[in-house]
Amino acid sequence: MTSMEGKLQRALHKAEGEHEVQKEDMTRMQAGLVLGNMYVQRTQKQLNTAEEKSKKSRKRHLLQDGRAKYYTGDEFWEACVEDEQCQETEAEEKQRGQERREARAVELEQWKEQNDEIRARNKVRKDKWENDVKLWEAERDCAKALRKRPRWNKPKLGNERLLPRPTCTEEGDGEEVEDEPKDEEEDELDSDLDDDDR
Repeated sequence: MTSMEGKLQRALHKAEGEHEVQKEDMTRMQAGLVLGNMYVQRTQKQLNTAEEKSKKSRKRHLLQDGRAKYYTGDEFWEACVEDEQCQETEAEEKQRGQERREARAVELEQWKEQNDEIRARNKVRKDKWENDVKLWEAERDCAKALRKRPRWNKPKLGNERLLPRPTCTEEGDGEEVEDEPKDEEEDELDSDLDDDDR
């Protein structure tokens, strides 16, 4: 290898080293940009959410543009009348919603009481059915010993079905409102009763 080749080789290694350093710097810069972009997007979402909340919670201001107004002027008077009408409408809607919720609570209470009565009747039926099944099994075993058929068929448990949970629809939109989920005890009782039916 000549001295010229050696110099060129060293220069090539040096250039490659500088290129690698530049690549690492670029990668670091790109990673910083990506992280910065993610941070800005998250902050922007938080700011938008906070702004929307403040818009919703902001009360109506009749003098919101900061300019002088005549309290007896037509525009201001119309704004006052419109504001009063809005407040009355909101109060009426709030009252109607309260009445609907109270009626719904009464309806659910009646439904629970009716289902409790049905469960009590089903329990009495089940107890009677268990006694009948014991008598039938005794007769069946006796008939089997005599190599005959029992005189009557195995009794069947005929349970009353529970009433379906009443659904509630809000006025205005036809969407059903979700109620609180059924109690676990109710689920267990229902499944017990269904098992006994079979």
